Amino acid sequence: MKKNKQNPEFGPRIFWPQRKKENQKKLGLQKTWTRLEFIIGGGMLAVGGFIMRERNSYDLIVLGFLFISLAIIHFYRIYNRSSGGPRISENDRILTHMRRELNTDYSIAVDYPLADSERIDYLLVGPPGLYILKKINVKGRLKGAVDSEKWLVETDGGEKREIRNPLLQTGQSAEILERKLQKSERELSSVVVRDAVVFAFHAVEGELLNSERVFALDGIVPYLLRQEKRFDWEVINKIEKVLCFRSYKGR
Repeated sequence: MKKNKQNPEFGPRIFWPQRKKENQKKLGLQKTWTRLEFIIGGGMLAVGGFIMRERNSYDLIVLGFLFISLAIIHFYRIYNRSSGGPRISENDRILTHMRRELNTDYSIAVDYPLADSERIDYLLVGPPGLYILKKINVKGRLKGAVDSEKWLVETDGGEKREIRNPLLQTGQSAEILERKLQKSERELSSVVVRDAVVFAFHAVEGELLNSERVFALDGIVPYLLRQEKRFDWEVINKIEKVLCFRSYKGR
């Protein structure tokens, strides 16, 4: 397969979560009300300051602070919802790497919602099949086993840090997706969902990297290219449809 180093526009299709129109309208109303709270609160503080000097009354100042406080709380909530789109930015190292190295045979859903608050960093569909990719932002030497509950990360400075084995979560996510595909289409009942962990840095070492489920930044794409096989576009399209890739905003 021809790689994509020379033309960044010729790469995998990327799908981002798209907020529903009803939610966008609700968010717009909340922003308008928050602005009014700031204006009302500011006005009350200004008038309250004048009245305090004249009559020694603090009522309007207290109300003004109350409105400003509510506005700040609402602003914080709106900011969290507004930034609740993709948790992975467009300049993410792993995503940038895959966009450069893979071609249009691949589709990647970013920050894919699975169940409740659980989300998948990258859900990739292409010639190698269907992959759940988990992003890890640490670097150093890894110690542990694929099936152990904890991994130990040792930095060059000698600092040691334990992290929960992310493959335990991705393995469960893979089972959920397999069941979803089996229930929706008989043709998809044989689709195997594979999972892997990708570290966002090159400087990752350790025996775990010999596994086919743990990769440094520069290891995931060569592995995917080696796994490529003949594939049925109809099956690929059905997978994307069942998993609602089309409800994502393509970029």
